[in-house]
Amino acid sequence: MYVRKFLRRGSLPVVAAAFLFATSMGRAQGRGGGQPQGPPPNVSTDPLLRGFEFRSIGPATMMGRVDDIQGSEQDPMTIYVGFATGGLWKSTDGGNYWRSMFDNMENESVGAIGIAPSNKDVVYVGMGEANNRQSSSIGDGVWGTTDGGQHWTHLGLEETQSINRIAVDPTNPNIVYVAAMGHLFGPNPDRGLYKSVDGGKTWKKIKYIDADTGFNEVAIDPSNPKIVYATSYMRRRTWWGFNGGGANSALWKSTDGGDNWAKLEGPGWPKPKDGIFGRIAIAIFRAKPTTIYAQVEAGAGAGTGGGTAADGGPARGGRGATTAPPPEGMTADQIISGYAAGSVTAEQLRGAVTAGTVTGAQLSAAVQAGTLTQAQLFSAAGGGGGGGGNNGCTAGTDPAWTGGRGGGGGGGAGGGGRGGAPATPPKPDPNGNGVYRSDDGGKTWTQMSGCNDRPMYFSQIRIDPVNDQKIYTGGNPGRVSLDGGKTWYGMTRFGSAMTAASTAATMAPSPAVGTSTTISRWASSTRFRLICGDRIGCAAVCRTTTPGAAPAPCVPAPGRPIPTGSRWRAATASTRARTPQTGPSSMANPRTAT
Repeated sequence: MYVRKFLRRGSLPVVAAAFLFATSMGRAQGRGGGQPQGPPPNVSTDPLLRGFEFRSIGPATMMGRVDDIQGSEQDPMTIYVGFATGGLWKSTDGGNYWRSMFDNMENESVGAIGIAPSNKDVVYVGMGEANNRQSSSIGDGVWGTTDGGQHWTHLGLEETQSINRIAVDPTNPNIVYVAAMGHLFGPNPDRGLYKSVDGGKTWKKIKYIDADTGFNEVAIDPSNPKIVYATSYMRRRTWWGFNGGGANSALWKSTDGGDNWAKLEGPGWPKPKDGIFGRIAIAIFRAKPTTIYAQVEAGAGAGTGGGTAADGGPARGGRGATTAPPPEGMTADQIISGYAAGSVTAEQLRGAVTAGTVTGAQLSAAVQAGTLTQAQLFSAAGGGGGGGGNNGCTAGTDPAWTGGRGGGGGGGAGGGGRGGAPATPPKPDPNGNGVYRSDDGGKTWTQMSGCNDRPMYFSQIRIDPVNDQKIYTGGNPGRVSLDGGKTWYGMTRFGSAMTAASTAATMAPSPAVGTSTTISRWASSTRFRLICGDRIGCAAVCRTTTPGAAPAPCVPAPGRPIPTGSRWRAATASTRARTPQTGPSSMANPRTAT
């Protein structure tokens, strides 16, 4: 399993810039056929232009958000990546080389990918970004392949427009579930949870609530495929705003393959006073499937930078935020330091920005230096509610992860910074947002933390398959917890935080496998890179499979022997740029993956 999407890079300049700016059975017949194999895309019919053909020139144009990343359970080197507007890409060597799969498709907005655990050649792709941006692109249903992407067939569900999750039965590749969010800008009867038992030829809508409520998640118990979990989600965007919640958003469970459903809301599950739930993410612990994690958006909240408080009134931050004259006689550094220490108010800091005394570059530099935390910067800019700056992710303090520079949660309340003491958020509301855990299949719950970063965009949670204390969530940045969701570390920081460990891992030829060594991809035929240690938990071709046990011998991936005399290369933030590469860059002039 691969952590799905949403590691945004360069968040500090973005935050600083934002601060400145803020001042029933239904037969769904598919179109059939395979992916067109004719001329290159967008060939002109004009005689003058017919001789010109589009060709890849490498990573010159950003393809937008990554909506899904899925890896094959049979072969961890086989990966599919789906972009919001950039189509579907496949790698068969752990991400070194990529092939674009949907260049000739009419629609290239990918929402979800499902690879059959029992047959890596059977892949289902749900089209249409299911996030809630004004710019989200609509899709055209579900496509499927039975030969690893050589040919694709349209499988229907075209009017769903956006699909957030696809789950395939662990033993039967023809049984597949689709969580369809439906139309973003209006009511839609095609919302709901769908199931096919014939590889997508026909579909049954096994759970439907109403035209305003779609389904966000679906997950299958790997030990008993009759047990299925799903989350419903009310949402509606207009040209002027977004409503991402309602009384019909909930967590559901079926024990008979989807024929009957029960709402899970037992002891410990949040019960907001207004009865409103938003987006809910779920994950099942593979080694003990009765252990479930859920990331829950509970209770009304205001969006980031909207100038609106949770009660609908004006907020003190965001657009239209109030300002106050900056303190007289103070330099930019003194104002920033004073705000961090509490002697300068957020209104005064915003006033200094408005007056030009403090710049965005100075704010970014202060965060980089540890004078100011990202949490404080978000707070001054008015981030909060609705998955904004106040994300409730308590920063962890393990120096192996933080590099001795303070908390590693990153961004938002409790995010910590790149230096200094971590900002500690208030004790989470037991009936509010956060990460919740159940050890009895959803009967009872325990809140682990209030961590939930911008659920309208992210709302993703994953569990290490052999360690229920190591969990991941999407966000800005993405985060990892080593204590079951109590504290968090920003994953954009492990490159520099692990510099010493990675440097020490640069070894002589034919090294012994260390206690935390995992290898995830080859850099060339004569060199491969040590991407990460066991703390990070990347996909690996050699790893410790039992928590606390000695590492297993390093076993190369099938058909990819470790070259004799090769050297291990540490892929830290500093050494990654210096490591020579052969062959095309990722997604640049991709060769056919075989």
